[in-house]
Amino acid sequence: MVQIPETAGCTPHHFSTWWIQEDTLTKEAQAQGAYAIRDNLTHEALFGQRGWCHTLYPKVRKDLIFTICDGWELPDSQHGRAPLNVGLFGSQVLDAGKFPGYGDTPAERLKSYADNVKAAGWKGAGLWICAQEDAAHQRADGSFDPAYWIERLSWSRDAGIAYWEVDWGRHCGNPAFRRFLSLMARELAPELVIEHIVGCGGLNDEFGAGRVSPANLHACVQYARFSDVFRSYDITHQLSLATTLDRVAELLLHALTPEEGACGYVCCEDEVYLAGALGLTTMVMRHAAHYTALDEVARVLRWQRLAPAFPLKAGDAQISTELLADEWTFRGDTWFTVVDGKTVKQYAPAVTARGGLALPKVETDGTAPFVAASRYPCGAVALGVFGRTLEGHVGDVSACRAAKITLELAAPPRAFALFGEVGSLCLKFPRNPSRLRVYAADLLAEGPPIDISGSVFLDGETLTLDGALLARIGLSAASMGDTSRPGVLLSIEQEKGETL
Repeated sequence: MVQIPETAGCTPHHFSTWWIQEDTLTKEAQAQGAYAIRDNLTHEALFGQRGWCHTLYPKVRKDLIFTICDGWELPDSQHGRAPLNVGLFGSQVLDAGKFPGYGDTPAERLKSYADNVKAAGWKGAGLWICAQEDAAHQRADGSFDPAYWIERLSWSRDAGIAYWEVDWGRHCGNPAFRRFLSLMARELAPELVIEHIVGCGGLNDEFGAGRVSPANLHACVQYARFSDVFRSYDITHQLSLATTLDRVAELLLHALTPEEGACGYVCCEDEVYLAGALGLTTMVMRHAAHYTALDEVARVLRWQRLAPAFPLKAGDAQISTELLADEWTFRGDTWFTVVDGKTVKQYAPAVTARGGLALPKVETDGTAPFVAASRYPCGAVALGVFGRTLEGHVGDVSACRAAKITLELAAPPRAFALFGEVGSLCLKFPRNPSRLRVYAADLLAEGPPIDISGSVFLDGETLTLDGALLARIGLSAASMGDTSRPGVLLSIEQEKGETL
């Protein structure tokens, strides 16, 4: 039977501080907007007695790179009274007031930060990188300065920085700049992971088709080809799944094989169960100060110790022709204020698969869930079943619990992960396996899985598992008060003498 190893996984997942920077502010401070959010990024917030580095994700932080977001270069705004020094964006110099005693040179300051992060048990330290030079080094014609970026790559290399999250700035939409950055990093700092994005709003064509636009998709495909990690980008909380799934599914479907040297991962932000289902990476943003579904993060990170995320490959994915639409009426409840007062639909493929896996078959009498599945290069198989956002309910799982889902597999997988809930799960094999042992465990569980062979049904070539049983097992190691959806590890083994 398969058990999850205790050693950290190799997938470059990272945690971003932006949400916790905002959510740990007082209501009065939140009213100051981005000023206060940036002010909240300090040594004390990170490394104090109750600092984020010392309190977040204790069981799986060794699988996560800790990335400080927007604000680490800027001085304190004095509650918004001091002007925002936008000229410091892109400097890559830790502000000495927020991070005192870190050293005299930029590289020394970065090393102090990285050493503190790693001492707290994280996989490594990352940086949000504004895609521009600071004001003192900007060129009048708007072009980028190669020497400037070579110097800063060297700082991060010498400091032991593990990850760059390259976001907005003057060069954000310049593919030549971004490709140059990736090429130079491979040459000068080969251990440094470079993440790229194509900037867009929090929704896909929110006043039109409700899907990722052809222009955006074309840019994403081109950027992803030279990226170590390509991230699907910002979303609204309410329609996150549908928005992200459409971006990711279309990118996987139209992907080009990555350039030589590029890692070619796709990051689906905080939709962590989607990452587990499709072999993607995550940018975790949820945190214990505000969110109660933290076990999902740990389940996916533990799963990908067994089955690491895998890169893009041309022709590796397929999507269903059927689209499903999630819907939400926004009433002052989103940062993406252009949709305030509007009812918005977001469409995504009903079913997505990659890794050579056939599209799962979904049967239901009512509303269908979103379904995603993949076969990992190591042979492991994963399935994700996702609730719907309709009629004022976010991520309603009733559609999941009513669905019968069938996967056609070449052989019983020794490692199978189910993220979410189903009514029943059917695994269909090419010939009748007469003797199978089936073991199951919560992906959080540290002990051995339990034998559920007596509770499954084998009819010819089809193995059927009850969804309610899987849900109970997939929550059996849940943290007290956690509201995560189930995540179960299955191991299916043929008894001695049985072959397929």
